[in-house]
Amino acid sequence: MLLLIGFGVFMLGLLMIGYAQYFIWHAMVAELVALAGLILLIGGMILAAVGYISLSVLRILRFLDSDDDNTNTPS
Repeated sequence: MLLLIGFGVFMLGLLMIGYAQYFIWHAMVAELVALAGLILLIGGMILAAVGYISLSVLRILRFLDSDDDNTNTPS
């Protein structure tokens, strides 16, 4: 879930930066919107990275804790 939320926040920040670049003509407002977009972009990257690392750790722990041991094999 963190991975998807991080991706969404990242894309929102990227859209804000693009909007500030091409559609806002007042310099100070454009810079403030771009700064807010940059903050969202960095926050989204961090959230997505934490989500991806969590998925990787969960996959490793699930692999190590698997009950697929064939200790009772019939002869």
